Amino acid sequence: MLTSNNIIMAILMLGLMPVLVGAATSALLRLRSNLSSYYAVGMFTEWALAQLMIVPCIFMQISFRTASSIFLILLLAISVGGIGALFFELLRRDKEEKPQLKKKDKAIYIIFMLGMLCLVGFIMYNTAVLQHLDADDATYVVNAVDMLRTDTMFQTMLTGRRADNMLQFIKYLVAPWPFFGAFLSLYTGIKVTIMFHTILPQAMILLATAVYYQLGSSFFFASPLYRPIFVVYVWLFNLLGCTSIYTAETFLMMRSWQGKAVVAGIGIPMLILIFVELYIKSEKIELFLLLALVNCSLCFMSGIGLAFSGAMTGAFALFYAIFLRKPKMLLYFAMALMPNIVYGAFFMSLS
Repeated sequence: MLTSNNIIMAILMLGLMPVLVGAATSALLRLRSNLSSYYAVGMFTEWALAQLMIVPCIFMQISFRTASSIFLILLLAISVGGIGALFFELLRRDKEEKPQLKKKDKAIYIIFMLGMLCLVGFIMYNTAVLQHLDADDATYVVNAVDMLRTDTMFQTMLTGRRADNMLQFIKYLVAPWPFFGAFLSLYTGIKVTIMFHTILPQAMILLATAVYYQLGSSFFFASPLYRPIFVVYVWLFNLLGCTSIYTAETFLMMRSWQGKAVVAGIGIPMLILIFVELYIKSEKIELFLLLALVNCSLCFMSGIGLAFSGAMTGAFALFYAIFLRKPKMLLYFAMALMPNIVYGAFFMSLS
């Protein structure tokens, strides 16, 4: 049974900390300064940092608790920077001009915002009570439980024996997603199974909503009215997309604790958001840094994320160079693809 301390720690680690981390990253990269943007950027920053840190730790066979402690210290340090960034943002917010709603649109905006919140709450509730379970528990939950039990990372076969070949090691060297659930379980005191199947999906639904809202902000920058309307329509389409257990919509709402589900339901929309922003603000170099960060985080989630983010970034780079007639910017896309190239080459060399 969950205690109040468990719930408070989960809110701090899956709610407050990503916002603070996102505020620090957004200030550094000069990105949008609003709550949904902070939350989305913060989560992807955490995953990119985990990828950069945990992969070498696995290779050097550093203990799980030692790696978790280092990771937590880094997140806390970035969060302190995020507090400072929020303070300075509040000081300058009054001087910044932003699109305002017309008086006649405010009532409609409030109605759709309430509708959006109710719809997201309905989805979060059903995500918790109707969670889909399958054989992937063996590769996600069991590995996370094993980290807590043995204080190692991906060094034990699922049968319980010591790994006597490189197959298990190679599989998670590129995408150590189970570490995130084990890390959260360690510091919240919530059992791994509950963390993956009940708590983490709620955060993923909120994260997807934040990404959708930012997409709406990109599509309808001049009129905030249409942003919650856009989110409502996207979630309704997601509800209608649950035609089998293999669709991206089902992955997002019923299997959202799995790395490949986060790639399909959140990672790819986040890439589309960056591509839209790059099309609008074609020479904002900070967006290429954000693209590299998101690509790195998708490598952390799944091998599918490594492949899809690389393919999508490469395809958009060609479009960008040819149709926008800016071939010199291909160098920045190559920089953004470095995580995919490095981890992909490393995986192939070990295979």
